[in-house]
Order: sequence, then structure tokens, then C-alpha cells
Amino acid sequence: MFYNISNHPSKYWTDHQISKAKQIAGDVVDIPFPEVSPYDGAEVISSKAKQFGQELIDKIESDDVIHIMGEHTFMFALVSYLLEHGVRCVASTTSREVEYNETGDKISQFHFVNFRDYCL
Repeated sequence: MFYNISNHPSKYWTDHQISKAKQIAGDVVDIPFPEVSPYDGAEVISSKAKQFGQELIDKIESDDVIHIMGEHTFMFALVSYLLEHGVRCVASTTSREVEYNETGDKISQFHFVNFRDYCL
């Protein structure tokens, strides 16, 4: 299984992204990225990440892959925990097109390119 833990449900992914995910680990299963309060300190983030990580480890198979994209400090703690426990984790890579409209507002469009393994 290819578990998608992000704020971007796979039903909104392009066919290309779904195809790449399936090549890596089969069917895609969405798990919403947990809510992370901007007021939480590092110890709370670490504790939440370890708890969430252990819940994932208890449910997945050894050949499953976890796609993780979200709030940076929680994501870092979660990916670190999962990697330490031998779980393969990947991030999505994108190309970005930036334009500015006539009022100076920045408009960014992101286009999926590939999945990249996290490493320590």
C-alpha cells in the first residue's frame, strides 16, 4: 500500500501522480495529516509524532510506503521516527510556475514530478 499522509487527498491527484504511487507500492490509501497547533512546543510535537508513528507502524505491512507532506516540524519528527523503525517514507516533488498579476499578487502553480525518498 501507498499511504498518503497529507492535506492533499489522492482523489485530486493527477493520473500521472497516481500512476507513480502505484508503481512504488500499489493502491493509494489516504490518511489525513494530523492537526498541528502553531502553539505546540517541540516536546508536544515530538510526542504526537511518536504516537502517530507507532499507530502507523502497528497498521502497515513491511513493504508499504508512506508519503508524508505537511507541517514541517511534525513531518520531520514523524519521518525521523518512521525511518528509525525501517519504514520507507517519500515526499512528492513538484515544479513551480510563478506569475505576478497586474496588482502584484504572486500566483504559484505546482506540478507533480515524482516521489523522492526521505533519508537521514
